[in-house]
Amino acid sequence: MQLSNAVVHWWILRDETALSQNTGFINSSGHCAALWEDELYEMTAGRANTAALQNFGVIFGYQQVVIYVEPQAGPGSEILPNTSRNALRYNGAPLPWADWQEEFRRVMPEEISAHIEAVASASKASDHTDSIKDRLRQIEELYKLSRYRPNKLGRLLASNETPAGGGGTRSGERSTTGNGSGGTGTNPGKTTSVYNLFLSESGTPSEQAKPDLYPKVNWVSLAQGTRTPGDMEDRAAKYLEKDNQLLVNADFRVFTDMIKRWTQHFASVPGAESVVAKVVQEWFEQSLVEAVLSSNALRDAQHWSMDDVRKLLSEEGLTAVVLPRWHIEQSIKRALGSKFGALKGKAA
Repeated sequence: MQLSNAVVHWWILRDETALSQNTGFINSSGHCAALWEDELYEMTAGRANTAALQNFGVIFGYQQVVIYVEPQAGPGSEILPNTSRNALRYNGAPLPWADWQEEFRRVMPEEISAHIEAVASASKASDHTDSIKDRLRQIEELYKLSRYRPNKLGRLLASNETPAGGGGTRSGERSTTGNGSGGTGTNPGKTTSVYNLFLSESGTPSEQAKPDLYPKVNWVSLAQGTRTPGDMEDRAAKYLEKDNQLLVNADFRVFTDMIKRWTQHFASVPGAESVVAKVVQEWFEQSLVEAVLSSNALRDAQHWSMDDVRKLLSEEGLTAVVLPRWHIEQSIKRALGSKFGALKGKAA
């Protein structure tokens, strides 16, 4: 398919176990690469491979999708390999992968969309969304951060002209603009609100609508085929910024240990495990959703760069969110108590 300055070649591989396990003889599972003069450059592998395909919009079933982007040379466009011949330079700069990914998402082939939907249907879409939203709406004002105010006794030095609520860099950092990776804020002196996240300064005039900032949540696992070995391995969750989507790893041991604990406590109750699993996942999911909302609220803050926010929303950052368990344990205890009656035994 044709993009603005490149041609995309894509394949959907057969769903065969032998093909999904790379032997080293051929690259037989999903990946991305740049194609130039019958040679492949910048081929992805491992976790970078998963991230690249998901940035192209292939959130599920990425292990079966191959995407090669062939840049097109022309007037004002020079494409040359680097000295080590492992990457391409486009007018002396790195290839515009982010632009290609964004354009591909907008015109994704129907066959790939159908493939993604087929695999996604096996994932466990969250059925806790409404109850979590109802609880969090009670404290909605807490997700609108008050502005940063200097402290006379503090160690940070600030100018009187420093914006109170805007800015994307910390003291001593270089400010950048126009690339979405930092820069100064657009609303100096105003309260930073998570609801400013998806608003743009440019574009077609339209009525302002309040976006749904709650991330879409899917629980994924190896058993369902919605997570592959190595993806989120021993991590709690992954946040896909472009889709405002949270993928939660149902195989993560913090979750499975909690389910095992309470299933053993209610071992005499028929069908207890499925009920316990739903309750446990709901309360851990709420913690992760709150972390996403709160982290996104910092995007326009004076002393938080975009890189800082992305660290909070990294797999490691989200894993740290679910490691404290005492408060979640109490919530699970109350929820299961209301479902199964008064708690008795060692877990009471």
